Amino acid sequence: MQKNRRTTERHPICYVAWVDLADGTLPRYCTLSDVSTGGARLQHYGQEIPDEFTLWLSGNGWLQRYCRAAWRTSEEIGVQFAPPLRPEDVGWMFRVVPPVNRQAAKAEAAAKAPVTPPRESR
Repeated sequence: MQKNRRTTERHPICYVAWVDLADGTLPRYCTLSDVSTGGARLQHYGQEIPDEFTLWLSGNGWLQRYCRAAWRTSEEIGVQFAPPLRPEDVGWMFRVVPPVNRQAAKAEAAAKAPVTPPRESR
């Protein structure tokens, strides 16, 4: 089993971001599946992603980070941010797209559902 070498806590999220290759092409769409102040896991859907690039964490590019690949698979890449995100930047991402806890949402919906009394048989 591989040892977890992360120094910051990762938070699960489903968040749209863009990979800027700085080559004159439009930024490429990707999805963050977890994030921390130090880095993130990106779903890149098989697109070619270089070892170093800029990641836009906002659509207009005001929040962006230089990234260096730490690991990769055919569909995902783990990146390290330079410089690290501030905790309030990570918090901002969660305010824009709150994390989804499906089990809690399902329980909440069930609790709000009207209770229908059983019908009497005739």
